Amino acid sequence: MHADKLFERFARAPANEVRIRGFLDTKFPNRPDGTRSYDVECHGTVCKLTALAGAPEQAIWQRDIQNREDAIGLVAGILFSYGDVFIKLEAFDARDAVVYLARVSDAADAAALWTCDSHDVRGEVTFDLVFDSGTRTVTTGEAGGSLATSDVSACLRGVVDDVLRRMPVPATMLGLPAQHRMGFAVPLKP
Repeated sequence: MHADKLFERFARAPANEVRIRGFLDTKFPNRPDGTRSYDVECHGTVCKLTALAGAPEQAIWQRDIQNREDAIGLVAGILFSYGDVFIKLEAFDARDAVVYLARVSDAADAAALWTCDSHDVRGEVTFDLVFDSGTRTVTTGEAGGSLATSDVSACLRGVVDDVLRRMPVPATMLGLPAQHRMGFAVPLKP
């Protein structure tokens, strides 16, 4: 379902407006009178963004909100639709998960270099990651990529599974962000 239809479907969600303002405040300067140069209204996890007088030029703020490394784990997607801008939020603040997954990825990359022989192979391997809130564990799911069924993939899965077993999930982590695949380019390089 399109963001504009989801926006119309759900009730207003002021708590999500508070969540997204921290991100938007870094993209839109305040006007001379100290008020915001944008307005945002959220319904469910979909927020409609409106630039107000005093906002940067449209091309600038649209570029800035799309270059959203600082919103990974908060913003699931952005839709520009007939003059309207809709921002889809993650269902929860997943920034703790993003930090955790970065640590897991770094540890897995380092271990894979020593464990998995990939010198004669070229391609990629990705793994879906699955969070079990009951046991508070993350595990590897389905493999993808051009080497999904290879020996290198099996080795990499073992490495990632080992790292996930050794690295406890933060108590504040509620789930995984919308984009939660771990990938490797093969041959592995430091």
